Amino acid sequence: MYTIIGGDGKEYGPVPAEQVREWIAAGRANLDTQAKAAGTNEWKRLRDHPDFGAESPDAPPVMPGGPASLENELASPWLRLGARLLDGVLAAVLVGPGFLMMLPWLIAQSNADASHGLFPRSPFSAFSGDIPLAGIPTSAAAVLAAGWVVLMAIQIALLSTRGQSVGKIVAGVRIVRLDGQPAGFVHAWLLRACVVGFICAIPFVGSFFAVLDILFIFTASRRCLHDRIAGTHVVKAA
Repeated sequence: MYTIIGGDGKEYGPVPAEQVREWIAAGRANLDTQAKAAGTNEWKRLRDHPDFGAESPDAPPVMPGGPASLENELASPWLRLGARLLDGVLAAVLVGPGFLMMLPWLIAQSNADASHGLFPRSPFSAFSGDIPLAGIPTSAAAVLAAGWVVLMAIQIALLSTRGQSVGKIVAGVRIVRLDGQPAGFVHAWLLRACVVGFICAIPFVGSFFAVLDILFIFTASRRCLHDRIAGTHVVKAA
């Protein structure tokens, strides 16, 4: 008896080996599908189980294609983390100059606010309404806003049309829906980024969610929490 992880990240089984062979023949699984034998907690590829290994006379052939066979093409956690790092570098290049231009003013506001005792206002309190925005250097604000707009325009356009950010293009991975269809604007950006961004902005809860979201990349399905919310996974780009 075996339990497998399907292309949608869900567990199926336990079922007999014969049923698994039927799933492979139908393209719903392949020899690289993660599975565990009944009575064990160890997940490994079907080809690594005795009933499906090369030495087995009933070993089925590898059947390519089909949404459920995507386990073999899921992007590794390190590729995904590398893509995120590259996106961070791009953000720093585009938004960083404006932030650096504004930094002296932010520091000045923080120093001027030191009279608030043990808990002075954050230098970012200008953006939350605690400090009048009229004093913000116009040129710095313009450069910061322009960089942010350009960054968002590039990333949203690429994610909506290709399922890839700049970092994902370089890393050779892309976002697709669980049925293998293109993610599009709703799944690649609105659900994956915007909804998750709002959750992460919630005090305390958001920080916990952000850490847990990253850790889920190391699960067997390699789907972060934002993948589960959006109904997506990240695969190697063809």
